[in-house]
Amino acid sequence: KQWYQRRVRATKYMRESTELFRTINVVVDLNGFTTKYMSPDNVYDVSIKRHHGPTKETDTERPTDKEEYETYAKTDMFGHFKLLAEEQLVSSGLNYLIFRAPDVIGAKDTSSKFWIYHMWVKYYETLNTPIHMPYEIKELVSSYVYLDDVVQAIRKGIDTDVRNETFNIAFKEPVTLTTLLLEMSHVLDSPIKFNHDVTTDNSYHLYPSSARGQLDISKAEFMLGYKPSKLKNAVKKTVQYYEKAQAKFDSERYKVVQELSNNIATDQTRVKFMGMVQAEALSGRQGRDEL
Repeated sequence: KQWYQRRVRATKYMRESTELFRTINVVVDLNGFTTKYMSPDNVYDVSIKRHHGPTKETDTERPTDKEEYETYAKTDMFGHFKLLAEEQLVSSGLNYLIFRAPDVIGAKDTSSKFWIYHMWVKYYETLNTPIHMPYEIKELVSSYVYLDDVVQAIRKGIDTDVRNETFNIAFKEPVTLTTLLLEMSHVLDSPIKFNHDVTTDNSYHLYPSSARGQLDISKAEFMLGYKPSKLKNAVKKTVQYYEKAQAKFDSERYKVVQELSNNIATDQTRVKFMGMVQAEALSGRQGRDEL
């Protein structure tokens, strides 16, 4: 097989995720095989949904009225352009598989969203700032996916004869930001409290990226044999990874610390917080296994 591979400029931090890159780099081949396209669940935020259950792959109906179309598009331009790319791929005549994923948790997530929350929870007592949890998202059921499960789904797509289909990939369990952070708190053995006296406009919160709700993954389970991880297991493994990452990835750790220092820490807690993170990173370099 001769594959056309896009060259991806990556830092050492991302290059080490070899399993992910081996899978995602193989996006198009020149011998009539299949294009594998990763898309976010934001595409559903610019589409019409005509039922109240978990979001299905078919829930990407665009408004036919031009003005309404543009109104939907403006609600999430990222989702709009990703859905536009999907539409162009489907109409291109190429064989394709589209995988739609919600917010990803796992090792080497370049968004650093999980790591930021990880540090906020871990150093909760030092930061002394309740975690922002607007009422609008407190009980909002949505979906997340484990990075290893993204790789699993794409590999299963490569290994099967299924073509020209779209699949949602996510945890099977419905998840709220509250349950995700409480699970993180449990793993880190660091009790936390939430601040509900904030709104989505004046608070610092990173999840969820899509407001459309939980994804229906039954199609991927049935057609690909997709088997999602359990949320608690994925959170535990991800926390364990970032505990080690704190000692290894200096520049990425610095960015996370700066993010919390600028948005969460106060003048009274900032210096102590930064000092504790740095001290633990230095001590953690001795005797730790390579990631």
